[in-house]
Amino acid sequence: MYKISRFSKQTKLSPRMLRHYDSIGLLQPQHVDEVTGYRYYADSQFQDAMEIIRLKRYDFSLEQIKNILENHDPDHFRNLLRKQVRSLDKHLRARSTVIDEMEQLLGEDENIFKKLFRNEKYGIYTGIEPERHVIRNRATAAFTIVPGACLRFSLSSNPQRRNNYAVKT
Repeated sequence: MYKISRFSKQTKLSPRMLRHYDSIGLLQPQHVDEVTGYRYYADSQFQDAMEIIRLKRYDFSLEQIKNILENHDPDHFRNLLRKQVRSLDKHLRARSTVIDEMEQLLGEDENIFKKLFRNEKYGIYTGIEPERHVIRNRATAAFTIVPGACLRFSLSSNPQRRNNYAVKT
């Protein structure tokens, strides 16, 4: 049996986290001394702690981890893993876009603050504009003001095929 401090050092889970895991029923000590309140953990609980650490590294919530450890259903776990992989991949792509933007900012020769806080990037334009490439998927947009307060535009990633849209005010 290990006191919470020793178990904490061995597993690299803080005593505070171990107390929290106990309170939510995720990793309860093998024994709690009724007089002192000391928590004692068994050798067999090291494996549970390592599983919790791994699942936390996979970004599962504590509720999901508790569910996984209680059910031991391989099919359910596979589905959760697939879902988590998609979620982490989406997050990774979003962060990758931010990194690309930051690297582009670092590659500029002009004053970095001027580039960062430049207004024209997010400006709103009115009137007739020539066709432009927008965003990063090389889509083009053509805007036309039609009498009667109607804005017509087309948007397509293929210049040969355009989808026309009208916004009436």
